[in-house]
Amino acid sequence: MIINNSMAGHAYGAYVNNLNNLTKSAARLSTGEKYPDAASGKGILGKADRMKLQALGTSSLLESIENTKGFVQTQDAILNTVSDIMNTMMELASASLAADNNTERVNLNYEFEQLQNEIANLYSVTYNDKSLWGAGSLQVRFGLATTQEHTLSGIRFDQFSIIPSIATMSSASAAVISLLAKVGSLAALRGQVGGHLGTIERTIDYTTSYTSNLANAESALRNVDIAQESAEFTKQQVILSASESVLASLNQMPNRAQRFLNF
Repeated sequence: MIINNSMAGHAYGAYVNNLNNLTKSAARLSTGEKYPDAASGKGILGKADRMKLQALGTSSLLESIENTKGFVQTQDAILNTVSDIMNTMMELASASLAADNNTERVNLNYEFEQLQNEIANLYSVTYNDKSLWGAGSLQVRFGLATTQEHTLSGIRFDQFSIIPSIATMSSASAAVISLLAKVGSLAALRGQVGGHLGTIERTIDYTTSYTSNLANAESALRNVDIAQESAEFTKQQVILSASESVLASLNQMPNRAQRFLNF
């Protein structure tokens, strides 16, 4: 473009500045980011990148905690099943005590033994190839810091699989006594598992909130508000159009003056 006078030169400078503003706004709209290149937002983008990495890390932690929740929920479901089975066994043992003869007791004992076998089979159930039961403990990272771990104490399940038969009066009586003790132990274990589950669910709640807040903060630093940027783009288009008109008008002033002098 040929500039014919100093006033047009000043107008051209403003025109170039307005054109740059429109180009930047267009770039932000096309990428969806406030800073299309690293140079334009070096400090801010660095902070956003750190937040993104933290969010990714806590997302991985959430996956691990959710897996642990599934582990403990499976324990709780099995213990609930064992509770139902033991209630049925108690009914059978009581019926054996009230039976008129050992033949009835033998028939009741058949179902009783089947239920014992069912409990024994539950002992071998695993979760994600990991045993659900044992005397040892399980260390699980619950907190956001690498040093924040929680110990899930082991659940001794094998104690429920050894109960006397109910084929005779004396064995039925011993079975009732054994079942009463084991029902008490089972209630304690279910309380222990429930405590673990409560800790896990609270951890999931605040870790999910933390991750969401990180993602929102990172997005606020990195991403444009499309509605706001669209309005800015429209404004820059109007300003650029006005700049072009002013520049064209000022650039024509020497020609107009010359025509006036030649009139």
